[in-house]
Amino acid sequence: MSNVHKLQYEPVSELEQLSALVREVLDNVRPKRRSLSAETKREHIRTIAAYYANNCPCCGETEVVTHDGQRAQNAEFDHWTDNPSRCRPSETWLVCQSCNRAFAAGKQDRQDFSIQWNAYQQRRKQLERRLRPLLL
Repeated sequence: MSNVHKLQYEPVSELEQLSALVREVLDNVRPKRRSLSAETKREHIRTIAAYYANNCPCCGETEVVTHDGQRAQNAEFDHWTDNPSRCRPSETWLVCQSCNRAFAAGKQDRQDFSIQWNAYQQRRKQLERRLRPLLL
């Protein structure tokens, strides 16, 4: 007698096949993350420098823009909506890594920060209206 064991394969159920197919379709349908344009990034940095003393507009505690006007290492661009393919200034903001990761993990509900979001967007628009003639 041989000690070699024969592997037995169980047939994959129809439900498992369907689940795999659904996962594959969803992976292909979900919007792909797009990078923000250089101009959008500059617009966020200008807004934070002008109105937030270089700190996160979400928590107000962490520096997200350096004193020389660059994005800080612990700063991340956040997509306010769940659609990462939408990258206009009106759909994104620059926040600290802690706030961004808390949103992504579902530890912070975005709606709890809608006041900060709306204030940020109003300030961003106001600054861009003021600067538009100078930037052209």
